[in-house]
Amino acid sequence: MLKVRHPIVSSMEYQKNFLRNMIDMFPDIYQSWSDKEYSNFQNIAKQSSDGFREVENTIYNYYDDLFQSQFSGVTSLFYNAMLVMTYSFYEEFINKIANDKEKGFECSSQDSYKKITCLMDSKNKKFSQKCLNDIKYINKYIRILRNDICHNNAGTLKHKKEIKELCNRQKDVIIDQDIILITGKDFILDVLNKEFLILSELVNKLEY
Repeated sequence: MLKVRHPIVSSMEYQKNFLRNMIDMFPDIYQSWSDKEYSNFQNIAKQSSDGFREVENTIYNYYDDLFQSQFSGVTSLFYNAMLVMTYSFYEEFINKIANDKEKGFECSSQDSYKKITCLMDSKNKKFSQKCLNDIKYINKYIRILRNDICHNNAGTLKHKKEIKELCNRQKDVIIDQDIILITGKDFILDVLNKEFLILSELVNKLEY
């Protein structure tokens, strides 16, 4: 007999794949757009220079400087936003499971770390050691990284010590003048993978 997957499990896998595709596709989309813009700059410079190479270079450099000043932060802006989205994905499904009346869970805490522990304890289940390590990592670093990106990322970081520790562990996370910049996709994909594996073990242990 074919077993139909629980809607929570199906939705969880769908959203994880959607987020992963967005993260994977961004570098190529951005590069394609950037190449098109620079091709336009070259055409404008050539058409406006009347054949004078020095004038052409001056016009091209002007558009290059303008582009860099306006769009140099697009990559980190995107990855910062994706970090927030991946953490929201994680919290959303912990809350969906905790609020599943059919399972009869009773977890009143608003804290995701306490809630996920409560869910397992309510059924006398235990996470694997790897999963426990990932849960602690998400709570200690990713939760506060998300909070500072959302609320304090204008030179007023509240958790600088922990975020500096994370910067030492992850090449894609930097602090520049007390502003968090996530510069590459590998870190975000690693976070998403950890979160999905935690959620997958959670639904398996709770027999979804």
